[in-house]
Amino acid sequence: QTAIEENVLQDIMHAGIHAAVPNTAKTVRSVLDQFYTKKKTPVVESMLHRLYGPLLWRALSSSNARVRIQASFVLVDTFPLRDPDAGREATEVCVKKSMAALASLLEDDIPSVRVAGATAASKILSSFWVAIPSKDIQSL
Repeated sequence: QTAIEENVLQDIMHAGIHAAVPNTAKTVRSVLDQFYTKKKTPVVESMLHRLYGPLLWRALSSSNARVRIQASFVLVDTFPLRDPDAGREATEVCVKKSMAALASLLEDDIPSVRVAGATAASKILSSFWVAIPSKDIQSL
């Protein structure tokens, strides 16, 4: 199971974030959508954290605008990207990291990245308004 996760799923996740063609990224996200819909299950949430952790944060600060845009979609799908076994403090750190990434997207030099950031921020805030500290909301 671990070999499948690391060798296959993580490669699919990487391909979805780094796809050169937006339709390819969208197709990959639709394949992974079954995991996103079950992300509240501790096993799935832990797997998403373990596999996306190394990819997502790097992709959100990539020099390639297309990669940043596609990473913003993944951020929405996986928010909050956290380890369910790590506890409340670790979750707060993950939320802060996500809010910082959203703020960075909203201030990007490329207009299409800012649009993706605004879309991501609105989707995350609409679903997690109560769970996100008001200070972080105001910073956006």
